Amino acid sequence: AIPTISRRVRERLAAGGERGGRSTGERDPMPVIWGNLDRIDDDQQGRRWVQLNAMVSGRTIIRIRALVGRHTLIARGMERVDLFNLGTGESVEISYHYDRGGFMEAETIYVLPQRAAIG
Repeated sequence: AIPTISRRVRERLAAGGERGGRSTGERDPMPVIWGNLDRIDDDQQGRRWVQLNAMVSGRTIIRIRALVGRHTLIARGMERVDLFNLGTGESVEISYHYDRGGFMEAETIYVLPQRAAIG
C-alpha cells in the first residue's frame, strides 16, 4: 500500500504553510523519502533532527537524518502538528533539499494518519 497525500503535502496544506517557489510560481521537483521515524534529536548547536529508517532495494534498511528547519511544515493527515507530537515507528514522508552546509533539510514531514482497524 503506497501512501497517497503528497503532491507536495497537498500544496503545503493549501498554502497555509506558505513557502512558494520562484517568482514565476514554478517549482523544481523535490526529492522525497519514505521511512519509519526512529527518533528526534537536538544537537550541540541547538538544531533539531529527525532520524528515520528507510528500506531500499529489497530488505536493506538505511538510517537517514534530516535537519528540521524553521520553515519545515509538519503534518499528520491534513492537520499541522508539532515536531514533538510525532512518535517512534510512525510512517513518514520527508521532502527535502540540501542546505549550504550539505545537510539534508526537511521541507515537509508528513506523517501517515493511523488507519482504523475494521473488524
